[in-house]
Amino acid sequence: MFSSNKNFQKGSALYLAVVILSITLSITLGMGTILILQMRAIRDTFYSTNAYYVAETGIEQGIFLSNYNCIIEEDPQCDPTKIYGNGEFEGEINGSKYSVKITKEGETILYKSIGDYKGAKRIVEYRQSSAFTGESE
Repeated sequence: MFSSNKNFQKGSALYLAVVILSITLSITLGMGTILILQMRAIRDTFYSTNAYYVAETGIEQGIFLSNYNCIIEEDPQCDPTKIYGNGEFEGEINGSKYSVKITKEGETILYKSIGDYKGAKRIVEYRQSSAFTGESE
């Protein structure tokens, strides 16, 4: 009777070891999954931020080009939507791309830029109330 009780105790130690290893493995896999998901979220935020900044760069480039062209032409009626013929242009900075479209709605000039960085896209719009004439108001 005593010998069968010892055999049962030996088997319970093995069972206990397997249970502890299973729990440890489950916790490790769960933490690993959470870590991978957090790393992806951080990466996507980084990509999104870069796309936003490159879209802003496109807006600034569009404003600069339209103002520069109007100053060079010295024409107070200069139309900035005529940059590159149709008011659209693209650019690239360190693997980030932007495309800008400049349109005119009455007296308002609308600059719309789409920034793209590794699949993350952001759109920035800027409205300018009147064309730049080189004179301060």
